[in-house]
Amino acid sequence: MLYLDKYMNKHFTSTGYVIYQNQVLLHRHKKINQLLPPGGHLELNETPVDAVLREVKEETGLDVELIFDKTTVSFSYPLHIPTPEIILLEDIQDPETGFHQHIDFIYFCIPTKIPKVENTWIWFNEDSLLHGHTTNEGLLLIPPLDVVEISLKAIRKLKN
Repeated sequence: MLYLDKYMNKHFTSTGYVIYQNQVLLHRHKKINQLLPPGGHLELNETPVDAVLREVKEETGLDVELIFDKTTVSFSYPLHIPTPEIILLEDIQDPETGFHQHIDFIYFCIPTKIPKVENTWIWFNEDSLLHGHTTNEGLLLIPPLDVVEISLKAIRKLKN
């Protein structure tokens, strides 16, 4: 349950749901042992877009482009930063830094070329998101409900 406190320590993060051939790219996050898309903290002087592009590249090796609803404005300055698909407020219990919250900018992305990723990353289609993915070792992997819902939204948006 979200604990709303204006004095709570908050970190800004960006997450990229990478979609290719009606599948989303997820991996088991080592710290929290959950299936998640690539993402991480904004660094000093980064925009959320800078961070998501960097994090996806660092974690997966993929160059991606964002898929977003383009807002038309008549001016050239100030610049328009692509709007995230969703912004989440997430409770985080980190064994090193303690309890805090993430303000997470969620973007949908596609690879700029045919993706090749390490086998620690798994492509989930709609069926495996809803029913789980069975590994070669027979382990059933099921993403958290929020990841399933956002992944399905991203896949379905890019189908249209």
